[in-house]
Amino acid sequence: MTITARVRSGAIALILLLAIAFAVSAWRIHTIRMGGPMHRASMQIADLNADILPPPEYIIEPYLEATLLLDHPERLDAARAHLAELRKAYDERHAVWAQSELPERLKRAILNDTHTPAMQFWQEVQGPFLAAIAAHDLVAARARYAALTTAYDAHRRAIDALVRATAEEQTALGDRSAGSLITSIVVLSFLALGLFGTIGWFAWWLVGRVARPLSEVATATTTLSRGQDIAIPYRDRTDELGDIAQAVARFHAAARSRAEMDAAHLAEQEHVGEMLGTALAALETGDLRHRIHTPFPGIYEPVRVSFNRAAGALSEMLRTAIQSARNIGTGSSEIATASEDLARRTETTAHTLQETSAAIQLIENRLKSSSQSAETTMARAEQAGTAVHAGRSTAQNAANAMNNVSERANAIDTVVEGLDKIAFQTRVLAMNAAVEAGRAGEAGRGFAVVADLVSALALRAEEEAKRGRELINETQIDVALAASEVGAVDTALGDIVENFESVQALLQALREDNRSQASAISDITRSVMEMETATQQNAAMVEETSAAARSLDREASTLLRNAEAFRVEEERTMRSNAPAPAYAMMD
Repeated sequence: MTITARVRSGAIALILLLAIAFAVSAWRIHTIRMGGPMHRASMQIADLNADILPPPEYIIEPYLEATLLLDHPERLDAARAHLAELRKAYDERHAVWAQSELPERLKRAILNDTHTPAMQFWQEVQGPFLAAIAAHDLVAARARYAALTTAYDAHRRAIDALVRATAEEQTALGDRSAGSLITSIVVLSFLALGLFGTIGWFAWWLVGRVARPLSEVATATTTLSRGQDIAIPYRDRTDELGDIAQAVARFHAAARSRAEMDAAHLAEQEHVGEMLGTALAALETGDLRHRIHTPFPGIYEPVRVSFNRAAGALSEMLRTAIQSARNIGTGSSEIATASEDLARRTETTAHTLQETSAAIQLIENRLKSSSQSAETTMARAEQAGTAVHAGRSTAQNAANAMNNVSERANAIDTVVEGLDKIAFQTRVLAMNAAVEAGRAGEAGRGFAVVADLVSALALRAEEEAKRGRELINETQIDVALAASEVGAVDTALGDIVENFESVQALLQALREDNRSQASAISDITRSVMEMETATQQNAAMVEETSAAARSLDREASTLLRNAEAFRVEEERTMRSNAPAPAYAMMD
């Protein structure tokens, strides 16, 4: 079996063992946990004790209610309602215990032993006993009460027996819970020991069958990598470790074969290197006519052919470069002379454009100053127009206010006239009162004095009303005069506004003309400046071209001197008639 298969089988076994341990642990913990079967059984017994001691399953409270009713029959209605509530509570709890999972002995006791006398009690108390109480028949009531007592005593004995049975069941449940806990601990301990033993055995097997052999194979591989011979262990194994050992052995054999081949290739490389070194030394001295005539062995022959072709091509390129350098020197001298003449003419043109640009800028500045003055004048004119419009509006408001004052004065005159009439009527009433007081004699003397005072006040009110009417008339005259003056001012301001609008239109046209002229001059100035910049750039480029041509002339001279230092072959036309050399035929 391979190591992978064994490791996989061991892992599956460990996983299964862990799953079994977890399942058993969960089952035992579920049995003894809070809310588990044992805990629920204990809680049911405790609930049963709570129901039978005291009610609703224990009918002591209905018995007490019947006893009180026997001595106080006037409580019949309240007792009947209370007994109905207690019966309802008894039936509900009895239905709960009928559906519970109590032990058979306890369930039989609660459903039969205690329930039968309880039902006899309920039938008696809610039937004949209440009927006798309602009929005020105390003899029959006491006879029914005796039957109730008999049923209650039987129920009481059954309840006492049930209490003892629940105590015994709870004690037994505690004993079973303790035993289950001990059993769970023992089972879990055995599972833990089995798990630890399995893990230990698996670890011992991995160390003996995998880790130690891998370490020995790694040591042998390290020794082989250092160039030492050593036997590869575990080559006879049939698992993955044997495959690794076989592969290492094959790698070692291949490495030894490769070393022998490398030694043979090294000898050939040394021979080829010597011949290439001689050829490259000739090239280093500038002799491009040197060729390699001895053939190279094996795969190195294309290198010799490529070297001979490269040397011939390089010789041809240098011969062509020498001729080109001579031609470039002649052309660059002519370009330098022409560039210097063009640079002088371009500098003269740039100077002329600079003077033209300065003059146009001066004109543009003066036009901008005129345009700014026109803008300022237009702004002042707009402010004056705004002020005139505001003054006219104020005058119109004043005229409207005067008209309102005149209307209010008319209204006040009407009010004063009404007051005058009231004062006259008051004076007439005062005179009538005085006449009536005179008729009354001595008894109406005080009333006569009051009538005299009221008459005097009415006369004074007539005088004040008359004076107010005169003042109002004067005010109306003054208001009418002021309204006419304000109307004249409004008319004058209207004429000023109309004249000002025509002046404003003229100023607007002047401003637009100044703007157009300034924009045109700005375009001309910008164009001239662009021409000046372009001319200056052209002059700089011409100077750079001239400098580049002179530099090119110097570089061509240097290139010619350096190229002439090499020894190259004759012209192709001269060599075409000569016999081919021996190395050319070998190529």
